[in-house]
Formats: sequence, structure tokens, C-alpha cells
Amino acid sequence: MKTYYIKQRLNLGNDKYFVYDQEQQPILKVVKKGLTGLLDNFLGSIISLGTKIYIYNLIESETIMIKKKKTFIWNQYDIFIDNLKYASMCEEKTWFNPNLSINAIDGTYKIKGNIFAKDFFIVKDKEVMATIKKTRLTISDYYELSVFQEECYKLFIAITIAIDNSYHN
Repeated sequence: MKTYYIKQRLNLGNDKYFVYDQEQQPILKVVKKGLTGLLDNFLGSIISLGTKIYIYNLIESETIMIKKKKTFIWNQYDIFIDNLKYASMCEEKTWFNPNLSINAIDGTYKIKGNIFAKDFFIVKDKEVMATIKKTRLTISDYYELSVFQEECYKLFIAITIAIDNSYHN
């Protein structure tokens, strides 16, 4: 198992996060840019105008891009890893516990959350692949991502950012 920490930085306008490894060393930077990103921060839980979230390594090379589709209430995302469409993620139509489904190149994942959208389990073929926990009650968001299948860590980081974008913006 490997643990990653995702910390949101307050930034006027658009979201900005940093991803840290187990030793608390920064490994990735996450940025939501542009006017659609700004509008998504205020309206994104109800209506999405479509926006892109970019995840860069520390030498500013894009490794992951999350494209939020234009939707009403239930958000949908496409996740691109190394310029390849790797997965599509959508919220399932539930009113209490958040549930999401992901169709990825390597199979189908289900994400089950608790009623407060603080804890999530990512499951594939009835096996828990990762857990996401929102760990601190602060003005900015802080997540602990525990990954049990290391080869999928980029997908799970993207899922964590999309969950924050859907439920905590």
C-alpha cells in the first residue's frame, strides 16, 4: 500500500492543489484554469459549463487532464493520462450516499461514499483498490489517498480531485 496526500491551496478564483508522497514530498501540482474554472467553483455542484483540470509533474509537464463535461446536477468527467483517454467517470443518480461509476481501459470501477462525502472506497471486481478520506476540517480541503494497486495511482489521484470538485467546491 502507498499513501498520497492531496492538499488544496486557497487561490482567489481557481482551484490549486499539491499532491505529496508518503514522505510529504511534493510530486504533482493540480490547477484549474480559466473563466469556466472560476464559474465551476461557484456553480459546479448544480450545473457544469465544462472545465478542465490539469495535473502536472514538478517539471511542469502535463501528466493527467480531467475534463468535466457540461451537465446538470450529476457530474461527468473524462480522465486523460499521458494524453490518452483512460476513463470516463459519472455520478450515479442517488440523493444521499454519493456513488460513482468509472469505465476505464482496464475495467469498471465503482466508488462508494458515505453520506457526508468524506470517505470513499474505490472497488473493482469486488476488491478495494483504494480509499479516499477527507481528513481535516479546515477552510481548504485535505485528502489522504491509500492505494492498494500502485499501477493505477494516477487514475486514483484524478478520481480524488474529481470527487473534491463534485462534492466539496
